[in-house]
Amino acid sequence: MRLLNMKNSFLRDIAKQWYQYEGYEIKKTTETGIIAYNPKDKVAVHIETGLKVDYFEEHGKEHKNRFNKAKDFYKAELGLKPSSIKKRSIIEYASQPRTDSIQAFETESGSEFVHIKDFLVEIQDEIKGMDPSNNVIPYKYPILRFFQTILANFNVTPK
Repeated sequence: MRLLNMKNSFLRDIAKQWYQYEGYEIKKTTETGIIAYNPKDKVAVHIETGLKVDYFEEHGKEHKNRFNKAKDFYKAELGLKPSSIKKRSIIEYASQPRTDSIQAFETESGSEFVHIKDFLVEIQDEIKGMDPSNNVIPYKYPILRFFQTILANFNVTPK
């Protein structure tokens, strides 16, 4: 169980660093997720992470409960309606799940299902052209900086 928590924590750390790097303020880190707010655009995103979703309906309900628990925070701390918060579930999964399973998860959880590979490609697309010798990611984002180093020094493309 401890290893699973560490892996989920690592995925949460990647998401947290990415959103901070993109200009979001981390307003709250819940037990399992992150609430990020971009004051410039007045956009908020609630990110939940998970390891493996074997039973999409079950996990969809679990994520829905997590998003529902944060509704009071959205209004009280951000002054935003819960319906205006973008909700993302970033999931590490052994293989790409079937489309109908993803749709069932998204319907049940009320969030966008994001496979870890797609999330990493999202990050890669933003930083792959950045030369670390003149446009380095700051030290305060060690995971992103490592990712930048790998992209700059190796021919890496997610499969």
